[in-house]
Amino acid sequence: MSTTSDIREPLRTAGRCASAPYVLRHTTTSLIGRAGVVLLWLTARPAIFVFAMLGRLPWPDRVPSSVIRLLDVGARLLPEPRGSRFEEVRLPGCSARWYLPPRVPQQPERAVLYLHGGGFVACSAHTHKRLANHLGSRAGAGVLFVEYGQLPYYPVDETVRQCLDGYRWLLEQGWPPEKIVIAGDSAGGFLAFATALRAREEGLPLPSGLVAIAPFTDWDDTAKLAHPNIRLDSLFCKGTVRSLEVVVRRAQERAKRRGYPVRPLPDLFACPLEGMPPTMIHVSDIEMLLPDSEKLAAALAAAGVPTTLKIWAGQLHVFQAIVEPAPESRASLRELGAFIRAVAP
Repeated sequence: MSTTSDIREPLRTAGRCASAPYVLRHTTTSLIGRAGVVLLWLTARPAIFVFAMLGRLPWPDRVPSSVIRLLDVGARLLPEPRGSRFEEVRLPGCSARWYLPPRVPQQPERAVLYLHGGGFVACSAHTHKRLANHLGSRAGAGVLFVEYGQLPYYPVDETVRQCLDGYRWLLEQGWPPEKIVIAGDSAGGFLAFATALRAREEGLPLPSGLVAIAPFTDWDDTAKLAHPNIRLDSLFCKGTVRSLEVVVRRAQERAKRRGYPVRPLPDLFACPLEGMPPTMIHVSDIEMLLPDSEKLAAALAAAGVPTTLKIWAGQLHVFQAIVEPAPESRASLRELGAFIRAVAP
């Protein structure tokens, strides 16, 4: 049996004690959860490391991109969640899918803008369709899944712009901002906050809430590489983390050579966070991105943003994606869905 305890504890960041977010801890791990961590640590973690190392070599960009597409080919074989419906949407710079998840009516009460993870280089609606649909089903929401451009062909700033186009589309379809929540996992968690900040910068109304699953938030990798979790994370090691910097720089340089007006990398901690929407963050206590989640939660709380950080014991990165067999995954999605219903009633 699993247990959850509600505690309040200050999180330290940048050498000072910030106002604390509301911290919840899930304190046990199921056998399924433990097995998943061990399996991926032995298989996916070394495979991702090897690919990351190869990606640092001066291959033509199409070579690693072709390898990444094999993941998408395999993911196409995954069945759509039973009862899910979708239609293709064309945004100015990319495509998207409008999902009506199981048990969600044709005219849902609220909408979720979902931004997938994959290290800014991989994954798609095919890899994340089950996670997005299960979240939408529990939230009673339609889901706009943005198929944003990825590294190394698109700099991160352009990716954020495409995600903002998805938010604009929801507004143009008549969704009031108080009925929209932006959600994302891993790199998509970063994009969720960066999109909200860009929306505010461009004078758009903010959504009613933000949801992040194990978000990447900090381009400074010092805390990640120094944290004990770098040895425990089921997917990522030091070499993988350092490779991201190389790919990001390559994309920035490519865009500049082509005359694209590249802005600096979006920095969540360089922007004023006051007035941001209520936020819920779920993360595992053994993954590399735990310090990223803690730092952002502390910064949001210090800015007066209602923030809940839920830390799950012994889970793999974005464990919510294995919703069918894992009890923690189902519990996490129920809580995230309830949060979305609460902030977008």
